Amino acid sequence: MGILISNDGSVTLPCALLVFGVPLLAIGKHRCNDSNSNLSCPSIGISFSQSPFQWSAGLIICFLSVVCVLIEFGIFPGSSGKENKTNQDVETELLASHYQEDEILELAKDNIIRNSQLYLSKRSESISEDNNNGNSQVACVKEVERKAIVYLNAFAFKVSKQGKNGNANVDVNKKETALSQLYLTCQEVAYKSLSAFPSNDKIIASALSLLALIAKHSVVRERNIFQADVYGINIPIQAMRESLKRSKIVQKPNEDDEVIAAELQRKACLYLGALADGAGQDDDIATKIVEEDGLDAVIDAIAWYRCHAEVVNWGMFAIFTLCFEHTGNKKQFVRMDGIEKTCRAMKVIMKDYHESGVRDRALSSSSKEVARHGIAILFDILRYDESNPNVSFAHIRRVALNAGLHDTVKSAMLAFGDNTEIMMMGQQMLIATGYARG
Repeated sequence: MGILISNDGSVTLPCALLVFGVPLLAIGKHRCNDSNSNLSCPSIGISFSQSPFQWSAGLIICFLSVVCVLIEFGIFPGSSGKENKTNQDVETELLASHYQEDEILELAKDNIIRNSQLYLSKRSESISEDNNNGNSQVACVKEVERKAIVYLNAFAFKVSKQGKNGNANVDVNKKETALSQLYLTCQEVAYKSLSAFPSNDKIIASALSLLALIAKHSVVRERNIFQADVYGINIPIQAMRESLKRSKIVQKPNEDDEVIAAELQRKACLYLGALADGAGQDDDIATKIVEEDGLDAVIDAIAWYRCHAEVVNWGMFAIFTLCFEHTGNKKQFVRMDGIEKTCRAMKVIMKDYHESGVRDRALSSSSKEVARHGIAILFDILRYDESNPNVSFAHIRRVALNAGLHDTVKSAMLAFGDNTEIMMMGQQMLIATGYARG
């Protein structure tokens, strides 16, 4: 499995080359052994003048098969096959490919129990740093935390692959039932992990990433509403906020730790945005997220990580989905000083973009998305809505102008003049708020 046959049962390129190459070699060898033939089959090298055509072609094809295998496994210098996979990545894929979701869930539960046992053992014993038992226990804790990430990623792998390898012969209702059960299992293991590892940013980020993958499915949303005591939206939001608190109290953060903490906030914003994304039936979810301080958490995230383009980008995506056509959430956004914090984060990202000289493609792409989402938020907040006459749009516009609306919009328009959405919404906002060139 893997070299000759792929995980989905199809024949790989090395296998196909061998199927053609080996018979050609056999035919060529037969011709070489023919007593009436003057041809020869050298064991090393290829002689087109003396060797049969089949022998030469077979050798070339089999050689290409070996080359494909070497490239696939990244043995050639500079080649990495599909990607450079760590041992943890390989373990994750093997687990997802060969275990059922209920089996992985049981492994995850056992791992959580093991974590609890280690925690209780640590509390009951006084262990010094140079104690061999203490060192052994630290190693055990790290292994438990590593496995927790593997199990979460294995579920994410299953969810991402389930749509690609669907069997057309399977009954639609049975397929939907199986998918619903997979999503509910993913939700269960993610919530258990959030509760079991409340201060481990890597595990929390993996759990939030898994929740983001399944956030749009109805069975998951129903649990969030009707089983809020166990699967309440407040639990991932609280994990997000606690992580930000830990980040704020660190005076000189390690670069790797800061990247992990920022990634946690990005995934949390992605999760909340995906959960709120939709129309009509999702109004209750969007309202519930804001009631559980989700909007406040997102605004705090983009304010603190305003130099991280991806955090700001997905934070603004979450804000837009939470506030779009939702008057109550828009009011909360204005009360939380969301306009000023949005403008400030946009200015920082636009400044970094201009100073980079557009050399960094990743920053360029992220900056454009920040500008697009930020302009969309401001446009939606400032847009006059006749169905809500009690809202003081004049007051909201004054707040926006005091927050530096004009400079923010101009900066985005100058940076991405080729983007129709940014230009159209930006022009309308400038005209509506009385912008005049100095």
